[in-house]
Amino acid sequence: MIDTVILTIPLSDFKITNSSQFTPSAEILFRPASFGAKAFVKCTHNPTKEDYLNGIYKPRLTLTKRAIKGGFNITLKIEFSASKLLFLENVSELTSEDFNRVAETLQKRLYEMGIEISKTNLVIAQTSTIHYSKNIKLPPFVTSSMVLKELAKIDMTKRLDLDKTLFKNQGNALTFYAKSYAIVIYDKVKDVQQKTGVKIDTDNTLAQQSIFEKNKPASEILRIEIRLNLHSKILSTMKIIGEPVDRNFIHLFSSRVAQKVIRYYWGIMTQGINQIVFSSDNKMDVNAREIYKSNPRISAQKLFAVLAYTYFIKQHGARQLRQFIEYHYSIRTWARINKDLKNASYKESPMSQ
Repeated sequence: MIDTVILTIPLSDFKITNSSQFTPSAEILFRPASFGAKAFVKCTHNPTKEDYLNGIYKPRLTLTKRAIKGGFNITLKIEFSASKLLFLENVSELTSEDFNRVAETLQKRLYEMGIEISKTNLVIAQTSTIHYSKNIKLPPFVTSSMVLKELAKIDMTKRLDLDKTLFKNQGNALTFYAKSYAIVIYDKVKDVQQKTGVKIDTDNTLAQQSIFEKNKPASEILRIEIRLNLHSKILSTMKIIGEPVDRNFIHLFSSRVAQKVIRYYWGIMTQGINQIVFSSDNKMDVNAREIYKSNPRISAQKLFAVLAYTYFIKQHGARQLRQFIEYHYSIRTWARINKDLKNASYKESPMSQ
């Protein structure tokens, strides 16, 4: 439930052991006249294509030297996906118990990239960005697009003080965002499989693509991400959910905190809307499966038509449905519908009781 993390660490808490691994070389940070017109200088070290091909996930590193009153300061920004650091994919969800493995693996990767830092300093590092996520395996006959269309109807900008709403990738992704945070909901499987266009998961490793190709999920996966992008938003969110106002890495890397953050925003988002598409054990899902088992050759269009007719009959009775159909269409239309209902017999059908 913890995915992307950005840690910001002062020079006093780490050591640069190989300046040449950065672009430009990190030696520039310690030269007297290194500042440009913007009063800061930046050195980066990003994963290579060879790393991806070899199944090695590394964080993105940025060393920054900024001019401040009376001198300058140097900080290290570490950006990574905690799940990909361990598993090369982010469908597997991490819990609090995974923290030690994440910290130890991160410490090892940093050393390989020319940065030496103690595990203690990683544990207490200040978090400037964190993304909490949840992968929801949708039940049969419920698609990600169905859920996204329902959520798109909500005026989220008013509910959560957000700036804009974006519907992306042919309806497979929905983003609500402001400067300090964003809520992103998308079809995880389609995003991984997408070859062209704008991906939601821009850090989509080759290993993750391979995993999905070999083991395609049996059902669609709807992914929700709560992206807290500024330290001020992290602190205000902790206060709202009743957690200590703390940005230490170990505190925020918590299953309890992740659940509370996701439930808080999800609760506001879904308040008052039709919940049928979000339930994995709803009656419609059960009935659809029963109809399909009895009639495996039934078309999707006819299956959902039968479901609609059935629920109308349960609410208003077969006589009212027949009168409506015969009045607005014809007797022959009703005869066809009645035949479909009888052919698609299953234990919940009101026509078979």
